[in-house]
Amino acid sequence: MIDKIKSKQHKIDALDKKIAETETKLSKEEARLQSGKKGVMHTETALTEAKLSHEESELSKTEKPPKAPRKSLVHWYLKRKIKKLKKQRQQYFLELHPGGDYYPDEHIAEESQKELLDDDNTAKLLIKLAVPAMAGNLMASMYALVDSIFLGHFAGSEALAAIGVYNTINIMFFAMGNTFAMGLGPLLSISLGKKLYKNAKNELVTISYTALFVSTAVSIVFLIFLDPILTHIGAVPEIMHETRTFTRVVLFFGFVSPTNSVIMAILRSRGYAKRNMYVAFIGASLNIALDAVFIVWFKWGILGAAIATVTAQSCAFITSIVFVKQTYGISPFYYKYLKFDPKMIGRMFAVGGPSGLKLLTMATATLFTNRDISKYGVATLAAYGIVNRIVTVAFQVMVGANSGAQPIISYNYGARRIDRINRIIRDAAILMGAVGIGCTVVFMLLPPEAFRTFTPDKNIMEITRTSLRINESMFLMFSMFILFSTFTQAVGYITESWIVAVAKLAVNTPLYFILPRFWGVLGVWAVMPFTDFFSGLAAIITAVVVLRKIPKRWAEQDKLKSQEEQKSQETNESAT
Repeated sequence: MIDKIKSKQHKIDALDKKIAETETKLSKEEARLQSGKKGVMHTETALTEAKLSHEESELSKTEKPPKAPRKSLVHWYLKRKIKKLKKQRQQYFLELHPGGDYYPDEHIAEESQKELLDDDNTAKLLIKLAVPAMAGNLMASMYALVDSIFLGHFAGSEALAAIGVYNTINIMFFAMGNTFAMGLGPLLSISLGKKLYKNAKNELVTISYTALFVSTAVSIVFLIFLDPILTHIGAVPEIMHETRTFTRVVLFFGFVSPTNSVIMAILRSRGYAKRNMYVAFIGASLNIALDAVFIVWFKWGILGAAIATVTAQSCAFITSIVFVKQTYGISPFYYKYLKFDPKMIGRMFAVGGPSGLKLLTMATATLFTNRDISKYGVATLAAYGIVNRIVTVAFQVMVGANSGAQPIISYNYGARRIDRINRIIRDAAILMGAVGIGCTVVFMLLPPEAFRTFTPDKNIMEITRTSLRINESMFLMFSMFILFSTFTQAVGYITESWIVAVAKLAVNTPLYFILPRFWGVLGVWAVMPFTDFFSGLAAIITAVVVLRKIPKRWAEQDKLKSQEEQKSQETNESAT
């Protein structure tokens, strides 16, 4: 054992020496590029000239500051080599000190923090984080969309209707995962902004375990009372068998999706949006391939769709765990950082609860809609299932755009940069608005034949077009609701977040009892645009109020801290 420890320590020392030598070479190469000379690297001469040139430019106020050094193949190679050596050193260090406070990829972490804090081009930074998140969410939403396409052509309208009924449970589990993810995301970003790395590790491990335990418990409850639940959410006898088959298989792996939402929030908090995109791409690609095998080739129908879904989700889950370990140096389930602090968990639920409530409002809307339209037949249920799949794609793209803004807002709130928070909100509102308007235009222009991808039934296609046009006519206000309600959570204003979430539920629920009585099935479709408009307006007003409160809160915190320091100083003086 002692020999192994000495061997690893010797490897760490050797790597330290290699890193120092490579960094020296990199400095010389940068000096050569700065001097503008060609050929092989100049050592002392180039360094001296670069230093003199830099000192002269500092002394002279009229001259422009020196330009950033040009890049070369040697420069690129050396930087890559340093990164690789540091990664090896990190691995050996963590083997010697399991769960230690070594912060992985420290050179990358410093660059990432500097970019998040000091880069004034907020629009560019937002696009850099939002585009991969949008692409990743788009691919993640392919699970349900691809299932619907395959089932519509190879299993019939009953399977499509069953998937539509299951969507209520799917949104409930998504709400659960989003509660944990949105609760952890701001806490983690603020801890990183304050450079409290050990706190960040405690938070990510504890919330990951909490999500795992809670989602497993809920899945067990749903499995025990599965038939009554399915009947309550709109599963008519004609589709009960298909709905039960699909739901039971997915619930056996019910912990995967909510816990994976938390793990992807952990990556997003460090700005690793591309890694989230890779995880989603792996899951979506595998799901498409397995759907083709199980539904088309093996002819397993809705059972094949369920097996394909849980297999793809599980593979994406494992991949995201690997990425977190590479990013933070520990697994999200590393038990030594497990700390069931009631205050931490309570704050997570307080911050993330509004997100869960907003999605539960969507689940409630789906439940009421399924129940109201079930009397119009299986075709209407199938059409609503298609609408849900299409809207989920647009919703996930919007959430991806919003995900690009959340970690930057939380990080800069922790760093107390109100100027950058204002600019990020402005840029995010433009981006989200463009997505919302674009989705509405596409929904309005789609002809009935566009839905032939899902089903050959012309009646279902016509119902789908009508439902989609009415249902999503206020997607712009829905996008504003998502952005500004998330903003209040990102800066930790819990009361305001709950007010916005409850306002949506308070508007949505009564409308399901009022509008269908006057307009029939058209009234069912009209509930969502009314809800989107009023809830979006409430979110905008609340965000404006919160923006005005932030500087006052910081001033109060500074005053309280100053009083505590003064009191502590007086106590020490009196004791002396």
